[in-house]
Amino acid sequence: MESNEKCLCNTGSFNVVCCSGASDLGHLSDIIARKLSSNKVRRMNCLAVIANGNTSLIETYKQANVLAIDGCSGDCSKKILERARITDFNHLRLSDLNYKKGETPTNEEEIDSIYEIAKNI
Repeated sequence: MESNEKCLCNTGSFNVVCCSGASDLGHLSDIIARKLSSNKVRRMNCLAVIANGNTSLIETYKQANVLAIDGCSGDCSKKILERARITDFNHLRLSDLNYKKGETPTNEEEIDSIYEIAKNI
């Protein structure tokens, strides 16, 4: 198995959550997470359920390979996971990839570019 391939026998073991904020970067984060889920790379779960204290999902996430996608340095998804005491996860921040809040188009070119990075995390 190549290093970027993942066994998805149990898709619940590879999960993604994201900021779905109102900005362009929040929108892109959401699109990327949904694309990872629809392509069966990762399973998308509701970040709000974690923030709401769903202990079953929190315990599952503590054992899973989780990717948190944030648009900006507000790090909403990262902070929600950390507050739930989920500390072992991967984090992708779009602003670290030189995308700027309020200045980034939500188009197929940008989606594909970010997706290629996210699917290999």
